[in-house]
Amino acid sequence: MRILIYPHDLGLGGSQLNAIELGAAVQALGHGVVLFGQPGALVRHATELGLDYVEAPLPGKRPSPRVVRALAKTVRERRIEVLHGYEWPPALECLAAARLVPGTTAVCTVMSMAVAPFIPYTMPLVVGTEQIRQVETDAG
Repeated sequence: MRILIYPHDLGLGGSQLNAIELGAAVQALGHGVVLFGQPGALVRHATELGLDYVEAPLPGKRPSPRVVRALAKTVRERRIEVLHGYEWPPALECLAAARLVPGTTAVCTVMSMAVAPFIPYTMPLVVGTEQIRQVETDAG
């Protein structure tokens, strides 16, 4: 399986580090993993772990049509099957790109203490705590 991971940024932070390390672990299981995002301190760590890195364009307002186009291009070129956005801007951009490329799907991880209410209920979602999972389950 070919997977693209897209953290909200690549500066030092728990969510980003989690995304990169999980991506490297999934790659070690035999899957292809591509890291997509703005340049930051964690790019070096990701490439040292063996992840391919694709630089994202500057987004401007989020969600960004420019980023969605770049994601869709990367998905087509690298035959990505799953786009995994971390936090709400990448999640929505991954969802839009997945809708442009048949045969792809988007999933979302939110490690913040709340999930943005505009993330579609139909989008597969991973959250950081049981309490947040329960709140989101109760909300539908």
